[in-house]
Amino acid sequence: MQYTNHKKNLKCQAQFLVQKMFIRLGGFKLSSCKTYIEAMPCKVDLKGHPRSLESVSNKDFGKLIEKEGQADTAPGKGSCVTINATGKLEDGTIIEKHEDLTFTLGDNEVIQGFEMILPLMNKGEIAEGYIASRFAYGKKGLSPKILPDTNIYYTIELVDYHAEQDPGEISVSERMVIGNRKRERGNFWFNREEYTMAIQCYSACLDFFDDAEEEYGEEVRDEVKPILEERLKALNNLAATQIKLESYDVAVRSLDTILKCQPENVKALYRKGKCLGVQGKYKEAEELLRKACSLEPASRLLHQELAKVRERVREEAESQKSLYRRMLGLKNEPKANPKKGSANEQNYPVLTSFHMKTWVMSFLTLFTILMVYKYFYPMWLESQGGQVGIEKSEPKDPIVETLLPTKTPRETVFGEKEL
Repeated sequence: MQYTNHKKNLKCQAQFLVQKMFIRLGGFKLSSCKTYIEAMPCKVDLKGHPRSLESVSNKDFGKLIEKEGQADTAPGKGSCVTINATGKLEDGTIIEKHEDLTFTLGDNEVIQGFEMILPLMNKGEIAEGYIASRFAYGKKGLSPKILPDTNIYYTIELVDYHAEQDPGEISVSERMVIGNRKRERGNFWFNREEYTMAIQCYSACLDFFDDAEEEYGEEVRDEVKPILEERLKALNNLAATQIKLESYDVAVRSLDTILKCQPENVKALYRKGKCLGVQGKYKEAEELLRKACSLEPASRLLHQELAKVRERVREEAESQKSLYRRMLGLKNEPKANPKKGSANEQNYPVLTSFHMKTWVMSFLTLFTILMVYKYFYPMWLESQGGQVGIEKSEPKDPIVETLLPTKTPRETVFGEKEL
């Protein structure tokens, strides 16, 4: 018995060396995977059978089987899988741990490394996998534990899987759970600015929030109202992602679906107005943004976008006016350039700052004041009993004159007489 186990160990070690050479020749950089290979030596299980070592000839990921699963039970695209996974760094630090993580293969709900490894596993299998950074969290990492360009080593257990059910065959509550799970994963990718992944998640969740037998209008069945609310949220998120990718026509179609059900949805009004503004439909955009501002007058973002669109409308009107003048053979009005001016404008900035109309009105006002003072003011004084510039004198009494002392002239220093 001991000889048999020893023989199996030798066979296992030989398989490990061959596989190690295969990994090196197949593209693995042995320097980057040294810790990975040394940390997973080939051993025998409790029954004395050697563990299998399986790897793909690719430097970006590899898989080492810890525990065999059921034969020929690998999940495929579209399968709903449930796994347990623990992620570690090269030094063994645990950075993430998932228990009963459920997702659909092919919908990009998880990192691409899981999408690549799980189709190679059988039900009940436990494996240790190596996933390079570009199939994990890439150059952005996952703050605060996962730094950019970090390779991750996972211990993965494929607990169970089954084919994803058709949305029309499950209850409303189950549809809500699955749809919200996909929408939240879409939000995760959107926040990471990975918009293509986000669009795939949002599109997948809309399948579970849709009711083909229901015509959305003013009257909606109470059973469908929760699904409709979640559907509109997902459509709004989908439109925001499409705008980020500059797919404005598709985004407008998504927003039209929202406004058909909720004409006063402020987010949809704002995003559609923004799309139409980019497409050059300024008048339609202005109308939508004005309506959004009336619904949320305190929103600064709405007012800023409305101001931009109004400026575009003004510029478009001036452009059309200039075009019509050229068609009629008229000269365009010269535009004033505030940055450059003539020599008179630079020497006399106060004089040039007034318009001609202002100068004429000032001159007329001053002229009127002078005329009134010259002609009408003397007439007014005469009406009051006097003349302009002459003081009224009382008649002289001869008796009083004789009593008053007479003034005799006196000579000044220069010989002149002074009275």
